[in-house]
Amino acid sequence: MANNFTGELVYSRDATQLMRDINALESTIQGRQIAMAIDGTYAYLLSDEMNNVIKYDLATWTQQTSWSLPALDFASDWDRDIATNGTSVFVLRRTLPTGGVDNSKVYKYSLIGTLQSTIDVDSSPYGIACDDTSFFVVEFLDWESANIAAYDFNGKKLWTTARSFSVKGLSNDDDGLYATEQIDTGYSRIIRLNKSSGAVDIEGVAIPYYAGLITVGSSYAYSIAGGWTSHLLKLNKSTGALIRSEERRVGKECRSRWSPYH
Repeated sequence: MANNFTGELVYSRDATQLMRDINALESTIQGRQIAMAIDGTYAYLLSDEMNNVIKYDLATWTQQTSWSLPALDFASDWDRDIATNGTSVFVLRRTLPTGGVDNSKVYKYSLIGTLQSTIDVDSSPYGIACDDTSFFVVEFLDWESANIAAYDFNGKKLWTTARSFSVKGLSNDDDGLYATEQIDTGYSRIIRLNKSSGAVDIEGVAIPYYAGLITVGSSYAYSIAGGWTSHLLKLNKSTGALIRSEERRVGKECRSRWSPYH
């Protein structure tokens, strides 16, 4: 199974160098990029202003293809996110409920942009991750809390977490579903959920950062924390303990829907 990345890091390359590469890449692209998914070979950039997906080769940073998304009602369109499992690309469109009706959708595409299915999702979700059989969304409850839910590719909801979280980032690997959770002012932690049931397997130790974007590797998790001056955090995947923190100036990839001010 290909690892899914809803942030702008990939563990198979040096994380700091990859972030510099992405800053350079984004500076050459027209339109505001609001999300990116990486499968280890390709990067899929979700463009806000141009309302399309752009596929890039990670080794050469050359554009492979692009495709337009369905026309959106920007009066109600609230947020979007993207994920890939190496076989398909999933685009989440979050809308504000109107008249008690939530029109949020997940669009499932082939890797060359052929629309395969459109799936209705509820609770105005604002983040997505996926594996080979399911996708996972962060369901909005209020500005401080959210549930995490799983769907199969036919749109059947498989589970919803038994408790709510203040979720700021979402990613997954073969071991489970990972999220960053704010637990107090200025503090956060990693949690790991069972992908079959949504039960919490691991609650990491508290770290003195407001961790947001997250991706996981074989032994470590990486997260971006902070605002206009950010920190790249390297964490123990099993305990959440901080191994390394590197301060850096924020590029466009950090000013996204996962920012601390979401």
